[in-house]
Amino acid sequence: MIKLFKGLCIAILFGFGMAACDSFEDKPLKRDFDRTEQELRIEVFLYDNQSELNKAHKERFGGKEIGLLGFAVWANPGKKPYWCEIHAVEPKRADDNNMDTLGHELAHCIFGQFHPKP
Repeated sequence: MIKLFKGLCIAILFGFGMAACDSFEDKPLKRDFDRTEQELRIEVFLYDNQSELNKAHKERFGGKEIGLLGFAVWANPGKKPYWCEIHAVEPKRADDNNMDTLGHELAHCIFGQFHPKP
């Protein structure tokens, strides 16, 4: 089980690295906080498809189903141990978009909400 977790962590970090090169090349990453070098509990929920992911988001937060690729939730904001949930569609290959999404959502756990506000 530990080997599987370590492998998943490496794959997530690799996926994040690849996504970061494409998405944020010339833009500084806005950080609400920085959880690097701190204990961070991460619980990962993987779904078979985007429809199931969006249904889970709707059940948790209400509203209508929207076309999410993934989402992250801080389970106890500002309190230690820091705890974050990642919800995403299960990757099928190391180089698919779902792998990139895992890395993207991990970045939310580490840095907070970095998307520009509309």
